[in-house]
Amino acid sequence: MESSAAQLTSDLASALTRFESVILNSLVVIALIALIVVFAVQALKVPLKYVFLTVEIRTWLRRRRSRKEFDAVLRSPPSWLGVSAETDAVAGLPAVEDEFQSYDVEAYFASIPKFLPSDLYLKEVQNRVHQVLERPSERIPVFLSVTSGASPIDQAVTCIVDRQARKDPKWIGSFAKKDTADASETTRGSSYEVAIVAAQDHVAASAERKLDDLQIRITAVWKLWLRMFAISLGVIVSIGGGFVAKVPPDAFWLVLILGAMGGYLSSIVYDVFSIVGRLRPQ
Repeated sequence: MESSAAQLTSDLASALTRFESVILNSLVVIALIALIVVFAVQALKVPLKYVFLTVEIRTWLRRRRSRKEFDAVLRSPPSWLGVSAETDAVAGLPAVEDEFQSYDVEAYFASIPKFLPSDLYLKEVQNRVHQVLERPSERIPVFLSVTSGASPIDQAVTCIVDRQARKDPKWIGSFAKKDTADASETTRGSSYEVAIVAAQDHVAASAERKLDDLQIRITAVWKLWLRMFAISLGVIVSIGGGFVAKVPPDAFWLVLILGAMGGYLSSIVYDVFSIVGRLRPQ
């Protein structure tokens, strides 16, 4: 009886020792995979970010209304503007069918260096959007993309006013408050000017919302990209190590789990290093 108890105790101790050995070896493997993935992610970060920003900018710019709605307003502009579809302020705007291509819109932002830190990259995007808002009639495809949340009427009024005001600076003065004895004429002039400013404000607010949307996506989705990329690399590294170590096929599921855990750990380590880098005094 005593010998059976002693044998059982010995077996339990041996099993516990093997379990501790397996746990320790697994932790070592996970740490090694995490270390390899951290360096690999750092080395591949620039090309990965290039692909990420290209995809995000393309997705961001393609969320827009149909150009047909904008064209419909151009064919019949608001009568209070005092222009018609045949005047140069409207007819002289760039042809949509020839110019409104996705690659034209994307090319406007493609020259921004994608190796810049995210905050500087977003700042440059913001600067280019503001350049478009300053001269909307010269870059209509880009203008329609970055102000897709505004109504077609506000977009069309902004473009028409921009082109006509540049062609004839005195034209915009016709909407200013008039010093006449006709009170109704004064009221009309004021209301027209307010309507133009309101349309421009709506367009500018739409562009700001679109910029906020891009900032949120780049900040949140980039971290997700890095984490998924790290986990994928961890699995690939573990598979390669499993083949080298000749792991039996029935135990390969454990190799995949260790690889995924190592990749996930590397993403956490990378986040910690990023936080420490931001807190470090400049």
